[in-house]
Amino acid sequence: SSTHPDGWTILHGIIESSQDAYFASGNTFNSRFLQVLKLVQHHAPKTPYGKERDLPLHLVARADIEYSLIEHLIYVYPEAIERKNSFGKLPHDLASQDGKARKLRALGSGASLQTLLKNKQWEKALEFLTTAEGNRSAKADGTLHVALDYEAPKDLLLRLIEVHPEALDRKSTDRDLPVHIAIEKYTDVEVVETMIRLSPCSLDKKNGRKESV
Repeated sequence: SSTHPDGWTILHGIIESSQDAYFASGNTFNSRFLQVLKLVQHHAPKTPYGKERDLPLHLVARADIEYSLIEHLIYVYPEAIERKNSFGKLPHDLASQDGKARKLRALGSGASLQTLLKNKQWEKALEFLTTAEGNRSAKADGTLHVALDYEAPKDLLLRLIEVHPEALDRKSTDRDLPVHIAIEKYTDVEVVETMIRLSPCSLDKKNGRKESV
């Protein structure tokens, strides 16, 4: 195994040793190994190591690791998406070098922001929205609907609307506009007023459900 003068965290070690197991067996590491990795992922998601100063997200982006782990690491430390290693590489740069299209989709999609919303991590979501990647994530289909469904606070909802007002005219799979969900969830009146002001035509549109809110 390689040595690193500044040492390595358990999380880095598990990711690297999983690759040894992969090449030795010809298969991706088993589900039990992935379970162990998930147990320790919170320990050092922000810690770089090695001459390349890779974060754990850099390692999984270039490695043959299950899709779900990338989303887990983004959930723990979404800022890592925009952190470069010592060679100036972002995680998605490393994934694209290896042609890992599914990893690129995970890194570039709104999955990370929606995960924060579903876990009601409002402060992290607001902080994430101050980054370029967070703003891109806000424009993913369904993000505003998710925030309303999970009853996000007023300031977060207003920020999402500010970043992507076009979402006010997008319908969910139930054919709900965001304003339909806002009424159903008793969302703050300032949010509802903002929705109507920016999308007055939504007042005339019905959702696809027969029951009333």
